[in-house]
Amino acid sequence: MRKWLFVILCLCSFLWMSSRAAADLVLQDELGCVYDTDLNISWMQNANPSRERMTWSDGLRWISELNHTGLSGWRLPSIEELEHINKVEGISPSNPGPFENLEPYHYWSNTGYASQPRYAWGYSFFWMYPDWGWIGYHHYIWPVRDGSCQ
Repeated sequence: MRKWLFVILCLCSFLWMSSRAAADLVLQDELGCVYDTDLNISWMQNANPSRERMTWSDGLRWISELNHTGLSGWRLPSIEELEHINKVEGISPSNPGPFENLEPYHYWSNTGYASQPRYAWGYSFFWMYPDWGWIGYHHYIWPVRDGSCQ
């Protein structure tokens, strides 16, 4: 009996998180952006636009030169923004919502590791937690920009 109650509670939690994601994320399809009303930022709809993993330095350089649909000002998300999209909005590779090409493993954030300048924070959508790593590792890049794309 307890086992079934646990399964039902897990299912209800999953359904609640899935329905919550649609409420705070607004797809701006013609621009390839998803506006997050909670954080007042826009995520690129394609969660892997470079189609490759990069070092932290290469990712920062690549994203600073990005001009997507005539929009500039793209940046790496903070570690808090990556955690928010996963844990608050419920976005994951198995539940990508309006996003495309969301990879399960590490994405770089713009947050350096304070006590070690050769390290930066990343986020794993597979493990659902932030983790710091050497800036020479190759991780995915997911651009965000402040405000709406419109």
